[in-house]
Amino acid sequence: MNKFIPTVVLAMASAVSAHAEVLTTSSHLPGLQLRLRHTATGAARGVPVLFLHGSSFPSALAFDFPMDGVSWMDSLAARGRDVYALDFLGYGLSDRYPPIQQPQGRAIDVVQDVDRAVELVLARSGAQQVALIAHSWGGSVGALYAERHPEKVGKLVLFAAITARNESTPRAPVASYQELTPAQRIVSMDGLRPASEASQLHAEVHERWGADWLASDRRADNAAVVRFPSGPSADSDDLRHGQPYYDPARIKAPTLLVRGEWDTWPSDADYKQLLGRLTGAAERQYAIIPRGTHVMHLEVAHGALWQAVERFLER
Repeated sequence: MNKFIPTVVLAMASAVSAHAEVLTTSSHLPGLQLRLRHTATGAARGVPVLFLHGSSFPSALAFDFPMDGVSWMDSLAARGRDVYALDFLGYGLSDRYPPIQQPQGRAIDVVQDVDRAVELVLARSGAQQVALIAHSWGGSVGALYAERHPEKVGKLVLFAAITARNESTPRAPVASYQELTPAQRIVSMDGLRPASEASQLHAEVHERWGADWLASDRRADNAAVVRFPSGPSADSDDLRHGQPYYDPARIKAPTLLVRGEWDTWPSDADYKQLLGRLTGAAERQYAIIPRGTHVMHLEVAHGALWQAVERFLER
């Protein structure tokens, strides 16, 4: 079972926390390497945690970004959790795709790399299952993985996970990759709140997140933008137009759905529909984070998110 043997690399780059290490294993695509962040802990308890990020930014900017001196990975490790976070191909510490003229990094492909990461975590920890915590488009990947590998998923947390809809909006063409400046990405995240409300992004996101995101791309040809795979956008378009690639009814693991009060996808109706379709899950919970948006893990409400997830893991 544990056939993917990880290479352990002690982290030296500034993008990796001093207390973390980087683990390397092969992708399902020949010649490409996946990398996971691992936050060391003492005597671990419970199943190990594996984070899956969403589109556009990697784990360092999602789960290992310190706010008030502590990242989400830090917080879970301090509570005795063995914590890992995968960078999908095309993001952060993992290898980049070779250039081709079609969307790269779609869920049905990267779910194979999630299995490589899970096997690495199980081999290293000696555990039989993992707890998956997945965000946005990564939530759809986590749901697909839990459907395909129920024996390996002890608990599933989907926060701000995009869901299937039946919209009639026109489809937009999707290139092989997308690019944004840090300023554009921060403005986009900040604009997820109601217009009448003050910014909900944590002050440190405004201060240094953009520079860290730019540094995570590791490109020398254009220092002004970050390039990331467009597969998640193609997947999102499918979900919007009633073409889901995972079946919630086939998920067996206890599942927690978390959304911010002000999130519009998933909306409250989206998550209530998803909750009703999780008919095979051993347990179903739905938590709403007050004053949170689609990026609540980077907002002032992040502590409430952490607490809701920790309570679910403790059950």
